[in-house]
Amino acid sequence: MTRGDGSAARSETGRTETTALVLAGGGVAGIAWEIGVLALTPDPLAARRAAGEFAREVEPDGAPGRGSTVSARLPVHEWPHVPLRITAVDAHTGEVAVFDGHTGVALDDAVTASCAVPGVWPVVPIGDRVYIDGGVASLAHA
Repeated sequence: MTRGDGSAARSETGRTETTALVLAGGGVAGIAWEIGVLALTPDPLAARRAAGEFAREVEPDGAPGRGSTVSARLPVHEWPHVPLRITAVDAHTGEVAVFDGHTGVALDDAVTASCAVPGVWPVVPIGDRVYIDGGVASLAHA
């Protein structure tokens, strides 16, 4: 189990134990679409690239203020002192990106990228890349 300071606790057997809270899912329509796309190909990376291509067709102007809407719903805007990792998928390469307090990406941007359901919300630019919902790669990321 992880203590409040982020350090790992040791069990009675002496093994290091950690606890993780995995939040995943997204909208029901997005999940259904993602599962359908991923089921059609034996190559998950190709499926993620196809999802990214589809997502890039959504005009950012179709969701003005999306980032500020997500930010307004967050209770904090700084990365916590305990480990927190947020996933998204590069909309061009299909590679999974993992953001945390050490990546230099703002928490609000990481959350917005992780919520960019393909075809529903536009891709989220971070640096010189654009990202979509991490659920395209895995609904659990555990």
